[in-house]
Amino acid sequence: MSAPRQLSYGRLAVLSVLAAGAVMLVGLVIIVIVAQFSPIAALILALLTLVGAVAAMGITANRLVERALSAPDEDAPGHTVAGRDDHAHNDPEHKHNEKE
Repeated sequence: MSAPRQLSYGRLAVLSVLAAGAVMLVGLVIIVIVAQFSPIAALILALLTLVGAVAAMGITANRLVERALSAPDEDAPGHTVAGRDDHAHNDPEHKHNEKE
């Protein structure tokens, strides 16, 4: 799994449309094969393909937004870099090596 990224509306739109396009392409191939045997079944598959394309867009968009929202806020106090807390030296409770 890759690291969280900042949300990009362009990337969100492109990946959502690509996901829907992939579902439509697979659906189209299946519809063409089924249409030779039953036009009604092909119509039902076409409607299911549309529903699947919308669902693919929604799932893709939700995953991208969730990944962006789970990214750590680098401006927040106490943000750790490489496992080290940069603000710990200001906190009196973090004085581990001081002699009293």
